[in-house]
Amino acid sequence: MRNKMRIAATVLTAVGVMCAKTSAQQNTNPLAAKISAQEFDQHHSPGDADGAEWLKLAILYQDAARYTSAESAYHKAISLLQSRDRSVYAAALDHMGTLYVEEGKFSRAEPLEREALEIREDVKDSVGVGVTYTHLAILSYGRHDLAAAEADAKI
Repeated sequence: MRNKMRIAATVLTAVGVMCAKTSAQQNTNPLAAKISAQEFDQHHSPGDADGAEWLKLAILYQDAARYTSAESAYHKAISLLQSRDRSVYAAALDHMGTLYVEEGKFSRAEPLEREALEIREDVKDSVGVGVTYTHLAILSYGRHDLAAAEADAKI
């Protein structure tokens, strides 16, 4: 009987330690809860989720440095937003461009940033235009093209 109680106590202690570790891991990564909630919403919404929801998930993945997941979510968002709200579509392109800059994939980032800039200029989104020029300056700086970085930063 005592052996069974010791075994039970050992099992309960092990479970308690595992729960504490899981709780600590979730507390050390504040994005984990947000990502889980957004993923739950994506998987439990009827039909295809809205492109803006995929964009939110992509941004969360990017913030958590889950670049492969972010890229997939950005592709989904862009495909859903392409024929809808041009401002949100431009934001998705711009964000995906920043993902590629973070990864050092400058040749993949530039066309996205340029397209986002064109759309933002067309819809007269002055804040978005400024943000995109800033991202283009960062991209140029990452390429060690200081003249282009300075030119984009001045605009």
